[in-house]
Order: sequence, then C-alpha cells, then structure tokens
Amino acid sequence: MSKVLRLTVDVFNRLETNVAGFESPSEVTNRMIDSHEEYEVFQYVARAIISAKDFIDETGSREKTVLLHHPIEAIDKAMLFTKEVFPQYTITYSYESPGLNLKIVSK
Repeated sequence: MSKVLRLTVDVFNRLETNVAGFESPSEVTNRMIDSHEEYEVFQYVARAIISAKDFIDETGSREKTVLLHHPIEAIDKAMLFTKEVFPQYTITYSYESPGLNLKIVSK
C-alpha cells in the first residue's frame, strides 16, 4: 500500500539529484534510509572502539556490547566499513536484538 508524502520543491530537487539510473523516488528514499542506518551503526561502533582503545592496546582485546535497533543488513555493511577504518584490530561480532556484541583484538 502506498502513502502520499508531500515534499517541498527544494527537497524534491535534492532527492532528484541522488537518483541512480531509473530509480523511483521511493527507491531513492529507501537507499538513503539504508545509508543513514549504516552510518548510525558505524558511529556507535566506532565510539565503542575508540572509548576502549587504551584498554585494548594494553590488554590485547576487549568485548563490548552496543545497543542498536537497526536491520541486520545495515549492521553487516557498517561492520565491513568499521573493519576497514580500524585495520589494527580484528573485529568479530554477533547480533541479538538489541545488542551488538563486539570482540576487538589487537593484531
């Protein structure tokens, strides 16, 4: 079922500039929401790693739990990016709503 969403001309024009190929406004909006969720997950995880950095460097590892309510697809994509941003650590994770369990180990 579709719902009507009213946008100002400025917002619609911004949406239009983000079209990839023959996407509908709904597809563009969905892609943008996905991107936003991935970014939010990354922010939470990065903060957890940064806040534990001294402990990890001193002891070699740390386990942390981050509370999240995001789709697993967003979590998986964010974790791929997290591993690229923090190559000095081996990061494994499991998700059981609402907790993302991280194990961070120095390489």
